[in-house]
Amino acid sequence: MVNVCSQCGKPTSLSSGPFHSVRDEIDFINQETSHIDDQIRLLCEQKASLTRRLNQLRSTTRVIPPETLSLIFQHTCCFKKATTLSEYQRQINVLPLIRIGTVCSLWRQIAWSTPAIWSTVIADIRTRNAKSTTFILELCLRNAGTVPLTLDLRFYEQDLLSWGMDPAIIKTIADLVLKHPGNAERIRVLLLQDPPIVWVDHFSERLHNLESLTLAGFTAGVNWTDITFPRLPSLRHLSVSDMWHRITMTSAEGITVLKLSNTCIDSCVGLLRQCMNVEECQFEADQSDRDESEDGQARNIISSSITFPRLRVFTWPFSTGRSNLSLFQHMRLAVLERLRISCPLIRGSIPPPAIEVLKAFFDRSPSTFRILELDQWSCTRENVSLLFPSLPSSTKKLLLADCPETFTTHILRGLNPNLGESKALPLLDNLQAEAISKQGYQLLLQTLENREEGRVTPFRVLLPKPSLRQQDMAKQLEKFVEYKGDQGFQIKLEFFARYR
Repeated sequence: MVNVCSQCGKPTSLSSGPFHSVRDEIDFINQETSHIDDQIRLLCEQKASLTRRLNQLRSTTRVIPPETLSLIFQHTCCFKKATTLSEYQRQINVLPLIRIGTVCSLWRQIAWSTPAIWSTVIADIRTRNAKSTTFILELCLRNAGTVPLTLDLRFYEQDLLSWGMDPAIIKTIADLVLKHPGNAERIRVLLLQDPPIVWVDHFSERLHNLESLTLAGFTAGVNWTDITFPRLPSLRHLSVSDMWHRITMTSAEGITVLKLSNTCIDSCVGLLRQCMNVEECQFEADQSDRDESEDGQARNIISSSITFPRLRVFTWPFSTGRSNLSLFQHMRLAVLERLRISCPLIRGSIPPPAIEVLKAFFDRSPSTFRILELDQWSCTRENVSLLFPSLPSSTKKLLLADCPETFTTHILRGLNPNLGESKALPLLDNLQAEAISKQGYQLLLQTLENREEGRVTPFRVLLPKPSLRQQDMAKQLEKFVEYKGDQGFQIKLEFFARYR
């Protein structure tokens, strides 16, 4: 039997058929209510449009067309993350749109009918403004229409801990963003900073269009919680920072970009091994990171070969943790082009077993390899001499970032082999260092002298601006570059200002 509207006589979509559960019927009614609200809003917009046109025809003066006003609003009020710099702007980036709506009904109608300016929402959520923020979020999600959404929500830990006595605040916002019919399906980019960990329970396959997910910590009573995310088939970009939990992705085969920072290395190994089709992996580590969890257990030790067939750009910290060593020992990178290895957790000599793991890792480098970047390295001369023969011979660009002068000296010494030894890194044509000593300048002169002449491409050298004590060596290097240029060996020497 078809239900007929008592007012207009048209069939309605509301079914009188049985439902499997009360929850199913509630969801169905919510969807129908949302559909009716959309129809009402559409009729109001049509009525307002006709009224405006009628007023224009009756008016003796011309008015700005609605399309022009809409374009102006898009240029002046479409705030992106890069433009919301101040704390006031950060609190909620759509406040200017709210003010536009108070000018007049025409401006409000045009602004409310321009989805593009509502599709990026950046908001700070605190207990004192949770209700107003919920209202504004609801307005944004409604006015964005069918346009893909970008949501950037930042929570505050102290506030969240007090929310334990009022869980309804958390649930209202979570339901609005992740459970309300049609909202989760439109989210393409989702950034969550310190959300309550119970939000994970609200993640569902409704986020099937989510392409980019950024997680910057979770507020929880304890760390090292096991977190499992549902299947997110469209997810391509995953960023995790300040995360001291163990993450399991139900489906990670679609992830192509993985970014990690300030996170337990053991947990990161576990996350990486799930993303078998990743093309770019960046793990920004510093001295505050640690190898394993608080209980000292390594849960992600790799015992057999693991191949990443598409990984082209790989940034990862090297440490002596068991899971991390197992990763370097067993991973295979068939198309690797750029490698950045940081070493913030090791000061001084690298243990011999770790050296052997690194040597074997470098020996397996594919022919596609081109760029090697060593970041925060400060190991001994003996370590460098052992590693140098294994560095990929196809390396064309060598960068030494945030490394002390002594390490730069060790590297330059490795580029000058003894008589009878094969030339190290024969294809190298780009050398950059952030610190260099007077001895390093001398070794650099020898390195450039030993490079083959008549190169098709110039050899580029990028160094920090010399100190007063290094002025003489820098001038000597510049004269040498000029002399070699006259002989057909092109060298491009540049100096950059020191910022550290």
